[in-house]
Amino acid sequence: MLISRAGVEGVAAITVLNYLLMIGFMVYFSIADTAQVMLSQNFGAQNEQRLKQFLKITFVMTSIVSLITILVLLIFNESLIYLFLDDQGTDTTVSMAVEFVYYVWPLFIFAGANMTISGYLTAIHLPFQSGIVSLCRSLIFPASLLILLFMLFDDNRFVIALPIGECMTFAIALAYFIRHKPERAIAEENV
Repeated sequence: MLISRAGVEGVAAITVLNYLLMIGFMVYFSIADTAQVMLSQNFGAQNEQRLKQFLKITFVMTSIVSLITILVLLIFNESLIYLFLDDQGTDTTVSMAVEFVYYVWPLFIFAGANMTISGYLTAIHLPFQSGIVSLCRSLIFPASLLILLFMLFDDNRFVIALPIGECMTFAIALAYFIRHKPERAIAEENV
């Protein structure tokens, strides 16, 4: 889709943006994956208070990472982009990558929470629900929204499908989280 819309420069621009996104996602994943061990142990021990404390710490950490990532992306976007490009002949690529940053940065508002909730669901023995959250955020919503928005927009704005997909995933993840809060999950485990 990007080749037909923006050519080689567009592909290079989205590739640079993808590198920046992956850095943020790796930090989120490391926080959520590390917390999953503690969440699972406290779920197994039926220690509701510690389970809540670890969840709170994890959400705070991912929120701080989100805030820092968003600020760095919005303030230093061009400098970050040049880390991945040569200085020669890249003006079009850099301007497109900066445009993509402004379209995509809102996904960092939701991505950390989505990964945390997915890890939490796995920790409390709900792998199906965790898998749904993971599939929605990584495949179902991004792919379907990219196709839909590609048909609706005649420019590069179709990449807003990524933050929209992350937001839609957050709605699903939040519903699962509310349904399986620590106190409720422990009570259901005892039944």
